[in-house]
Amino acid sequence: MVLSFNTDGVAPRERFDFWSDANVVTFAPMRSGPVAAHQEFWGRILAADLGPVRVSHLMAGAHVVRRSTRDIAAGDPELLSLGLQLGGTSILTRGERTAVLEAGDLTIYDSSHAYAYCSPGPFEHAVFQFPRRLFRLSPAMLGRVVALRVPASDPAAALAGPFLREVVTAIHHHDGVRVGPEDLGEAVLNLVRSIYAPWTRPPARTPLPASSAGAVVGPALERPLLTEIKAHIERHLDQAGLTPATIAAHHHVSLRYLYRLFEAEGVGVCEWIRARRLERCRQDLSDPSLRSTSTARIATRWGFGSPAHFSRVFRARYGLSPAAYRGAGQRDEQHAPGPAG
Repeated sequence: MVLSFNTDGVAPRERFDFWSDANVVTFAPMRSGPVAAHQEFWGRILAADLGPVRVSHLMAGAHVVRRSTRDIAAGDPELLSLGLQLGGTSILTRGERTAVLEAGDLTIYDSSHAYAYCSPGPFEHAVFQFPRRLFRLSPAMLGRVVALRVPASDPAAALAGPFLREVVTAIHHHDGVRVGPEDLGEAVLNLVRSIYAPWTRPPARTPLPASSAGAVVGPALERPLLTEIKAHIERHLDQAGLTPATIAAHHHVSLRYLYRLFEAEGVGVCEWIRARRLERCRQDLSDPSLRSTSTARIATRWGFGSPAHFSRVFRARYGLSPAAYRGAGQRDEQHAPGPAG
């Protein structure tokens, strides 16, 4: 979706109301106003959705926008916004924290908290807006980075700035963009996470447990998104509807991007799901408390619809049929030495 707003055709006395409405549609409920009496205002916004990220390019005269607690009550999309100052000066105030932004500086702010954005003169600004949950930070950790100025001289800003500027250019000429919008949006999101990584603790790592039967386990240092996706798969292995398409939709990424994440592991998404389901079946077949549960029922419980297919893939992975594997485990248990007397 592309949005475009321009005050040129609006009567001067109606422009701030028009601009407030444009900000509500583009971002969230907020109000705009002058920074000086009898000020003539002008402004333009172009916004486009790139997968999970909305990119907005603003050029305007001096003014201030405020998002109050009343505005938050009226509507909170729970979004984070990365602001890139392209020209002029802007001042973000959030609680007791203030960030004065010059060209090339970055900051981030949260739609769930009141803030004011003041530009004392003409300015140019880019905003990269995305669901807060995709940043994957706790409220406490998020509080460490909101309204924090990342100066243009910072290595992360210096590296990210040219790319983000190219993304802004791309939304003006997206007929000529060769990269898919979703992929471009995901690239922006990953870049935003990397910019703020130095100000946050490393995310918790929860690699899947290895087993003596050879379960597929990725490298110890996985990217946070891939780790999150694997944990999601682990929680939903018993659901027949668990597919690459549903996984991609749940994590707001494209199928192509999901496949690309797993390519780095040397394993396909479906292969990973099947390996984890087989491992759960193997564990159940080894569990003495589940001896009365049929092999077919165990297979169905972990998402295998066809007993014949399950038997075939189980044998290919573990070298025995499910029944033979269970029988071997029972024999081992019967012949195991008893406790020492």
